[in-house]
Amino acid sequence: MIKLNEDIEFVLKKLLEYGEGYIVGGYIRDYFLGIEPNDCDFTTNIEQKRLKEIFKQYSPKSIHKKLEVTRIKYNKVYYQIARIRGEEGETLEERLFQDLIKRDITVNTLAFDGENLHYIDGAMEDLENRIIRFIGIPNKTIEEDSIRILRAIRIFGSKKFDSFDEESRKAIARNRFLLLKADRSRIILEFEKIFGSDNLGVIFKTLDELKVLEVIFPYVKGIDMSLAYSLLDNPPNSYSTKIAYFLYPIYNKIIKENHLGYAEEKSIEILKSLGINEKVSKKVRNLLRNQYYFFKLEWKDEKIIRHELLNFFKNSGYPKGFYEKVLDFIDKETDFKYVISEKKLRLISNNMKKSEFPKFFNFILHLHKFDKKGVTLDYVEKGINRIKEILEEENKIILEENDVR
Repeated sequence: MIKLNEDIEFVLKKLLEYGEGYIVGGYIRDYFLGIEPNDCDFTTNIEQKRLKEIFKQYSPKSIHKKLEVTRIKYNKVYYQIARIRGEEGETLEERLFQDLIKRDITVNTLAFDGENLHYIDGAMEDLENRIIRFIGIPNKTIEEDSIRILRAIRIFGSKKFDSFDEESRKAIARNRFLLLKADRSRIILEFEKIFGSDNLGVIFKTLDELKVLEVIFPYVKGIDMSLAYSLLDNPPNSYSTKIAYFLYPIYNKIIKENHLGYAEEKSIEILKSLGINEKVSKKVRNLLRNQYYFFKLEWKDEKIIRHELLNFFKNSGYPKGFYEKVLDFIDKETDFKYVISEKKLRLISNNMKKSEFPKFFNFILHLHKFDKKGVTLDYVEKGINRIKEILEEENKIILEENDVR
């Protein structure tokens, strides 16, 4: 028996009281994968008008009239309830089957009515073997809706599936250009979900390997995106930082082929194509600019130059005890062999508020691992955690959780 929380059980029982009701798709899939489900969708044979009457106390709203999808809000959580698809004259069981086979991938064809589990042939086997497989004939499934390519790759990466069925992989390669005809707003929505997913590095690597990324973002063609994927393997929670990590190799190539001003213009264009609002866009562009300046700075092939950093800390306005502890940590506990000069550090931080400096210092440590002459990832993580401890001990500034790896 699938364990349901009280709220989900309430909605399901309400549907079963007036008709048929099933929990469908991702909730059941994630349950069997051992993943805490993020949301829960339902399907029912109850007409939308009647459904709104049944859930009138829970802010019912039609969000897709053609497919008869209703959204309700219960205990501050939104649930979507769709009308079971199928042809007139079919039995409920036949209509449920038709509803399931019209979905995208086999592992999304699971339905639970509170007692029994329903699914199409092969769904549980693919779930057990962690395989992504398009339903029916893969080419036809993608031709019906090319956004299914993005959704399948997102689920593959975020839910840690092992592989794609070979026919499905071939179908993606053959039909990826259909995304050029897709509604851009739906592509933007899918990328919002992607940037909010776990295992971002895997998702983008897969998009790249299957040559889907270059269809949606022609700028990536011919660019080594490995730095972006490494950054995205374990990014902070910041939405703007994730986007900046992804765009940096593109931004850097545009600068090399043109100039910084042109890269700024192009970054605005790319961010608009992603549907990014101006507030987030500005944050992303600032991060890209800082990353560019940081990588542009020359590294000195010698041990840490203590007095240069000491001067920088002094000018940042922090108490002597604070920066001496940080410098002492750098000297004694790390093996950094390269550092940018105080003058060039100041170049980046001219407009930086005092409260922002620890974040910037963390940023320097974070990027060190991608310099070929820098330190290893494990050492950087150790360093960042230790610096956080120092900051907390001094009770001066505590780094935000989102900015600490």
